Amino acid sequence: MIAALLAALLAAARVDPCAGAASDGWIEARLRADPRFAPLLERPADLRLQVLVAEVHGEPGGARRLVRHGYRVGAEYIYPASAIKTFAAVAAMHAVAELPATASGARADLDTPLASCTWGASRCARTRDPSNRDGGAITLGHEVRKMQIVSDNHAFNRLYDFVGHREINLYLRTHGFPDVRIEHRLSTRERPAGHRRTPRFQLRLGDEVLEVAARDSDLVTRPADAPPVLVGVAHIGPDGARVPAPRDFIDNNAASLCALQRLTIALVAPELGAVDLELAAADRERLLAAMQQDPRAATNPRFTAPAQTIERFKPLLPGLARVLPRTRIVYINKAGKAYGFHVENAYIADKTTGRAFFITAAVYADRDGVVDDDRYDYADVTVPFFADLGELLARALLRGP
Repeated sequence: MIAALLAALLAAARVDPCAGAASDGWIEARLRADPRFAPLLERPADLRLQVLVAEVHGEPGGARRLVRHGYRVGAEYIYPASAIKTFAAVAAMHAVAELPATASGARADLDTPLASCTWGASRCARTRDPSNRDGGAITLGHEVRKMQIVSDNHAFNRLYDFVGHREINLYLRTHGFPDVRIEHRLSTRERPAGHRRTPRFQLRLGDEVLEVAARDSDLVTRPADAPPVLVGVAHIGPDGARVPAPRDFIDNNAASLCALQRLTIALVAPELGAVDLELAAADRERLLAAMQQDPRAATNPRFTAPAQTIERFKPLLPGLARVLPRTRIVYINKAGKAYGFHVENAYIADKTTGRAFFITAAVYADRDGVVDDDRYDYADVTVPFFADLGELLARALLRGP
């Protein structure tokens, strides 16, 4: 395990060219030429504004290569919010594929009925998911779909629990993501130690049962003397009271723009990256299908809530649609919003011309600086930014001469 970890660390340091894209000027020049971005460019550090683009260039003979451009990549910590969820999806897909066969030789997969226990319970009583119109059982595959299509936090938490804190982080370290940490469930208000304890699961294959044991992780994910990661000027404490000090994100999930884009490349065009996720081709295609799905067009599950629109979960789309008909746009992504951070991690292509690019960007908008008060400036700052960025990139990279 130690040898594999060292090899992964060395490989990531050697092959990932992302850091070299931090200041090539391509993105900044285009942002500065458009007056809509002027208010953000006046204070990019306050907004933690970062943009990373990888153009997909065709070569003679049909080969392709990436040409990267960056603006302030890695300048500050960004909280990845729900963009972290795709890491949980690939880790869960890998984990179920690695489970042993039953005594009869049967193997679990993404559609195997799943039962979950509460910590310390003798029976795994949670087995039903009313949203699954194909039998009503909890399955890993259905959790992945809910999570990727409408960013379901409960689905992420179940995948996190199934894989385990230690196991999910070791998978990432040894598969090209030593710079990613998944430390906690989402929207549960637990203390850090609680997130390291994950319950027992059963995968039920007819009369046979595969057990996934309860675990209590002791994995060290950061140095004990790591400096604090401070955000804001105040925050809301666990008791609901305002604390007059920045919030420390040192124990929160962490994934840089470089890591997020590395994941999308590994899923969409693995031949262009240097990361092997060790996923079956069918599982990878299943995940990509969910990452493209319009919530309103989904049939299992069905999403009918007024807020569950494609524009909410694909923030570049309004701007892309100013340039190209929506029917021509391929949009594979996982975005996220939390604590004032708004992150997008996507692959965009034009079906007609074949032009394509990867885009990963983050912006932080919290005017009052009070973290976790649910008063953020998404509507005024981040949502328009992503729409305008989508238009800018579509004109520069998809429309062509």
